[in-house]
Amino acid sequence: MIILLKLCVKAGRTVLKIVIDTNVILAMLYSHKSTNISPSRKIYDLLISDQLDAYWCDIFSGETVRIANTDPKLSKVKGPYFNSRFEELLNHMNDVKMDYVNKFKSSLNWDPRDVYKINENDIYLAILASITKSKYIITNDKEFIDAFNNTFENRTSLACNPLKFISIEKLF
Repeated sequence: MIILLKLCVKAGRTVLKIVIDTNVILAMLYSHKSTNISPSRKIYDLLISDQLDAYWCDIFSGETVRIANTDPKLSKVKGPYFNSRFEELLNHMNDVKMDYVNKFKSSLNWDPRDVYKINENDIYLAILASITKSKYIITNDKEFIDAFNNTFENRTSLACNPLKFISIEKLF
């Protein structure tokens, strides 16, 4: 498998381009600082310190808020805590406009839903990775990881979970 290294420069440093799935965003937002922090929290810290260049679109923003408000476990967390963490995260994410995403979607010939149990929004992860030429799609969705890594035809990205991402890049 050939993976092209696509990097960008922030403040004179080379920074990895990534796409982050909603399930990792939620894990980031609800993780606590501690000596034994989760891989999602490590990614959050890297993102907030501008060591990663992360992309997403309105689909994932809306999905994040919807899940945070409807999931019984997550809705127990105080709104101000979630809102401040979410706002901080949004300030460090690059938003790709939906018009552009949908225009690109119509030209993308990839929909593995007949073989893999992935939802419609997961296809947007592949679209964002293609548009932004991101090196990684970070998700906890094993079905998507398998679908993307096994079937995506124009692959320049690798789909993986947060732990694998951190271990591949040796970020901590």
